Formats: sequence, C-alpha cells, structure tokens
Amino acid sequence: MASARDVARKVLDRVERDGAFAAAVLESEAATLKDQRDSSLATELVLGVLRRRPWLDHLLDSASSGGSLRKLDVTVRNILRIGAYQIAYLDRIPVRAAVFEAVSSVKRSAAPRLSGLANALLRNLAAREPDALRPPADDDGASVEELALRYGLPGWLLARWIDDRGTKEALAIARIFNDRSARTMRVNTSRITRADLLKRLSDSASPGPCLPWSINVSDRRDGRTIEEEGLAAYQDEGAGLVVAALDPKPESKVLDACAGRGGKTGTIAMLAGDRAEITAADRSRSKLDRAAFELNRQGFSANTVVVDLQAGKGALEGPFDRILLDVPCSGTGTLGRRPEIRWRLSPDQVASLVSVQRAMLDSVAPLVAEGGRLVYAVCSILKEEGEKQIERFLEEHPGFEPVRDPPSTWPDSIPWRGGLPFVDPSVHGTDGYFIACLARRFSGC
Repeated sequence: MASARDVARKVLDRVERDGAFAAAVLESEAATLKDQRDSSLATELVLGVLRRRPWLDHLLDSASSGGSLRKLDVTVRNILRIGAYQIAYLDRIPVRAAVFEAVSSVKRSAAPRLSGLANALLRNLAAREPDALRPPADDDGASVEELALRYGLPGWLLARWIDDRGTKEALAIARIFNDRSARTMRVNTSRITRADLLKRLSDSASPGPCLPWSINVSDRRDGRTIEEEGLAAYQDEGAGLVVAALDPKPESKVLDACAGRGGKTGTIAMLAGDRAEITAADRSRSKLDRAAFELNRQGFSANTVVVDLQAGKGALEGPFDRILLDVPCSGTGTLGRRPEIRWRLSPDQVASLVSVQRAMLDSVAPLVAEGGRLVYAVCSILKEEGEKQIERFLEEHPGFEPVRDPPSTWPDSIPWRGGLPFVDPSVHGTDGYFIACLARRFSGC
C-alpha cells in the first residue's frame, strides 16, 4: 500500500517530468490513501517541496562534498527534497523517520546504489541546528538573487514584483505564497444557505472572510461530497470577487467570454437568481462541455458558444448588459495553490500573454451595451497584465470609463480603487487578482 511520501514523490515526478498540474494529480493519487492524515501529509509535502525547491536544493548541495546534485535522477532528487523538507520544516515528524523513509524509498527506486548518498546527505542536515535549515529571517541588504533563493521564486519574476509593487509588498506576497492555502468553495445558495452547510460540515469548514457565499473546507472528502451533490463548487474568493464586481442582474444578458469550465459562470447564475440570459464562450469545446455539466449539477444553465476571441468576436452577437473577460494570464496570483507555475513561466510567455489579452479586450469591447459593464480580470500580480493593460485600453477606447462606486456585494475590507481594485493575497488571504470594472458610456456622452 502506498504511503503519503510515496504519493508525494509520484506527484512531484509527474509535475517535473510530464508538466502535470500538482493539484489534479494530487486529487487522483491522494484518493488511494485511506487515512485523511496521510492525504494531508502528501499535500503538505508536494506543495512544500514545490514552494521551497531552490532552498531545499541549496541545503542538499551544501551537504554534499561533491557540490550540485542537479544531475541526479529526478525520482531520487525528489525523494531527497521530500526528506529535506520534513527535516527543515515539519517539526512533528521525527528526523529518524524522515531519513529512514527517504533511504528506503531510494533503495526501491531505479538507482538503489544512491541510498548511501541519501543517508549521508540527510543525516548531515539532521545534525544541523534548526535555525541553519531555514532561510535567514532578516532580508535587509539581501540581493534579488538571495531573496529569490529564500522565497522560492525565479529571480526575474521577483525582480518584476519589486519593480511593480515595491520590495515590502513584493516580499509580503512571496511570503504568503509559501504558507498553506485554504481550500475554498462557493456555496450554492440557490440550494442551501451557508449557515446550514457550515452546520452540516461541523468542524471541517469555516466561513470565508470576504464573501457571504464562501467557505473554507479542511477535509478533502467533505469538499468532494458537497461538490458532487451540487451544494458547492471550488472557487477561491479572489475569483468570486471578479463576479461580485460584474454585479449580474436578473433578466440581463450576460457573456462569460472566457468561461473555461464554468466556475465563474455558476457564480453569475447564482447571483442573478438563475434569471439572467447567460452565454458561456470559450475556444475549447471540451471545457464548455464540462461547464455545462457543472452548471447542470448545480441547477443552472447557460448557452455555450465556441469562439476564439484572439481572432475576433466570431459568432457572438451583442449587445450584452454584462461581459466578464477573465483572460488567460501568467497565474502569478495563484502561486500559493499552484506553486509549480513559478518554475514554468518565462518572460517571453508573459509578453505573449499580454498580446493575447489585448486582442481579447479589443474583440469584446464592441459587444458591450451602452450603459453596460465590462469586467476585465487577471489572476496575476504583474502590472503589465493588469493596470498597464487597462491604461492602454482606456486610451484607445474613450467610450469606456471605470465604475467609480462599488456594487452592493463588494466587501468593505477590499479597496475599490475607483473601479480598478487589486486583490492583494498578502492582505486578503485570497489569490491575487487585478480587476477592472468598466462602464460603456451612452452615445453623445
């Protein structure tokens, strides 16, 4: 029977070798673990290693007389990282157990001859003082390269955060992305109240801090059960805030222009009392089919249209009273829940995404009704995808202006910033989002 460490190693191998997403593989592999505590440990090990990978490699290299271990087999390297993470960061796991399990795992791998090396490296780390196993607490005077090593980020990405947000805010965001992320769900209030669902889940759930329809669920199995019953759907509060800014109304015509699997489409339907005429658009038919399944499970429906907004508006026919454009982006606002993104992203990819976002904005702008609302959103903390993108759009589309007053569903705890809110993950405990809530002026205005 697989252990939590076996599952963690298998997930990390899939992420590194196959480019898989950790959350999806974890969901599948953790189902083989019968004890919830083992499932939680596997999750902690996977996310912890992905968040702290440069520092763990630094520790292991420092324990090796031969220097860098980067040429080791991927599986052995991940076993060592898992062992080092337990020794450095998990106080409740006995050091002897972490070393023993790692050495045993190497013996079962394709390179059993390296078990002696694993034993020596991890015992070297175990012999050190605890403070020597973690990055220095004082960041004053540290270079960007040193800070990137400490916080587990590519140097170029941290440098851009610092340029955009300043050192203090950038490091606060980097710090929160290395903490445990909440498992947040949107309660389907058309079927059950949040209070009643919290009562049913008892100790495994708590209210979300920002939105009245959000809950944090600690038990993965509870989350799966209420999702299958259509009582809730996984959705970070940052994503929920995007729909709160859209403020969909009953009897209105709404376009979810990048609907994907329909997470935000369901929130639109719920907030509009399932009385809005909703069109869900995406370039992927398979995603739209999944969206239709999820909506049906929750008791909602929407028209689905396959369209590639990079090439124009296609078969979409406006005008729409509300358009939500949650564009493809770097995902840098989700690095707490999706830490593997930080090791896949490149500056060239960001530049390409900015061009895609611009094309999509230009495609949907003519579809907004006079007096209607366009909400542009990115789960990114890079200004070139957020604030700077909208500065360009408003210069080229003078018929649009930011909505100055927040909707009634917008929480007082998050500054509206005149219709251009930035949802700071280090302050609000959500994913990071930039949201632009824009209104189209009436002709002659």
